[in-house]
Amino acid sequence: ASTARATALLLGESEHVAIYQDSAQAQIDSLRVSTNLAEMMLEYYESYGAQIIQDYFDGVTDINGDGQVVIFISPVVESDVAAYVWSGDFLPRADCPASNEMELVRFNPRTIRGLSSGNYQALGTLVHEVKHVSSLYESISRYYDDGTPGGFQPTWIEEGTAEIAAEMSSRVAWAATGGPPVGTMIRRSDKVITEESYGVLLRWVRTVFHFYSQPNGLVATPEGASQDHSVYGSGWHFHRWLGDVYGEAASAPQAEASLFLTLNDSLTAAGPTGIKNVTGKLWDELMDEYTSAILLNGTGAPQPAWGFTSYDFPDVTSGLLSSPHQPPGIYPWAVNVGGDNVTQPFSSFVNAGTIGPSGIRVYDLTSDGTGMGLE
Repeated sequence: ASTARATALLLGESEHVAIYQDSAQAQIDSLRVSTNLAEMMLEYYESYGAQIIQDYFDGVTDINGDGQVVIFISPVVESDVAAYVWSGDFLPRADCPASNEMELVRFNPRTIRGLSSGNYQALGTLVHEVKHVSSLYESISRYYDDGTPGGFQPTWIEEGTAEIAAEMSSRVAWAATGGPPVGTMIRRSDKVITEESYGVLLRWVRTVFHFYSQPNGLVATPEGASQDHSVYGSGWHFHRWLGDVYGEAASAPQAEASLFLTLNDSLTAAGPTGIKNVTGKLWDELMDEYTSAILLNGTGAPQPAWGFTSYDFPDVTSGLLSSPHQPPGIYPWAVNVGGDNVTQPFSSFVNAGTIGPSGIRVYDLTSDGTGMGLE
C-alpha cells in the first residue's frame, strides 16, 4: 500500500455506495467507465445487494462517518484482478500510515466495462467485495478481542462466503425478474443468461472447475490442479451446502441468513473451529455428510436430511460451457470414467492418484447384482 494521494472523479452515488474513478485513468478511452455503467452497478446493489449484506453479514462499518462504501476504479488493480479490499484501510493511520481510514473497494475498470458487452460479473463482484468490507473488519475485531493471532478467516472461507453474498444477490435479482423463487431448487430448465441470473451461473462455472480438476481440494488449491481450480469454487460450493443444511435454507427463503450472520461475527471463532462450534459437528462428520450430499445430489435416489436443496448440480452444470471448455461426464466427475463416459464394472481394482486438502475423488461403479448383490 502507498501513502501517495490520488485524485478521483465521482461517477455516481447512492445511499450505500459511491463510485469514483482515478482522474488520470478516466482520460484513457479504453479504460474510462461511463456514468451509465456506474449507475447500473448502483441500481443492482441498492435493489439486490444491500439487503443481502445486511441480513447475511450484519452490514458494514462506517469508520469515516460518510455512510457509504467507496468504490475506487483505479490503476493499482492488476489486470487479472477484478477488485479487492485491503484490511489496512480499517486501521487508524497511527497504526498503519497507508490506511485510508474508510470502507474502500478498489476496482478494475475492465471488469466494469464488461457490463456493456454482456459480461455482468461486475454486479456480483460489487456485492462480493462489500462482503469483504464487512468480514475483514470483523476479522480485525476478532484479532483484537482475544489478543491472539488467528482472527482472519482462511482464504477458502473468506472467499467462499463472499461468493455466497454474490450468489444470493443474484438469486434475489433473478427471482424479482421472473426467475425461480428464492429457496426453491433450480434445475437446468430454469437457466437463462441475464444480468440478474449471471451471478448464479458464474458460481456453477466455478463448481465445474473445482470438481473436474484432479486433484481437487476444498481448503486449498493443490499442486497439479487445473489452472481454473480455485477456492472461490470450492469455498462457495461447501458454504452453499452448509447454508442449505445447517441454515435450513429449504424451510423459508433466506432462512440461512442467520447462519452466515453468526459465522461472520467477531465473537465466533475463525476457520473450521467456528463452523464446528455453530453446527455442533466435528469436521470429519461434516465432510462425511458433505461428500454423501454431493454423491446423491440429482441422482433420483432418496436424499438425506443433509442433502442439497438449492441446485440439482448434475443437471445445471451439464452443457453449461461452450466447447471445448465443458468437460466430459457429469458432476461430480468420476475419475475412473474415460472419454466415453462409461461406468466401470464393480470389481477389485486400484485407481491411484493424488488428492488435495479435504478434496474428493469420485468413482462410478456398476454391479450386475450378483455376488455381494451390490448395485
